Amino acid sequence: MKPCPLPSLQLHGINVLKGHTDMVRVAGPEPQTISKSLKTALIDHGASGDNTIVAAVTGKRIKVYAVLLVVSGAVNCRWKRATTNITGDMNFGGKGEGYAMAVRPSAFIMATGAGEALILNLSAAVAVDGLVCYWDDDST
Repeated sequence: MKPCPLPSLQLHGINVLKGHTDMVRVAGPEPQTISKSLKTALIDHGASGDNTIVAAVTGKRIKVYAVLLVVSGAVNCRWKRATTNITGDMNFGGKGEGYAMAVRPSAFIMATGAGEALILNLSAAVAVDGLVCYWDDDST
């Protein structure tokens, strides 16, 4: 896991701080509290093909609750869990294009299977940067 390059970032009211793994208590829509150990991994790749963003954790699923992705040129990006596609190709036409999405934990945008890495596949050797906010969880 690489430290977050930003001094601080707030996603849906959750502070993600540079280089830290923090226990965060988040109030859900109902009066309940959810505790997760939230983590951040950099997206800092430029090689064509599969690029591991979060390494596999034995017996754990990687659950992503926020993504920020920006490309430096024309490229197709696809999220994968090991060898299985999570998304289809996301086609970006040029420098500065990208996307950001976030949900409040314990909801998540995408997840791997237990013991699988989170991979970003690139169709070309183009610099792609950003970050992924996630937690690793049991196999459910």
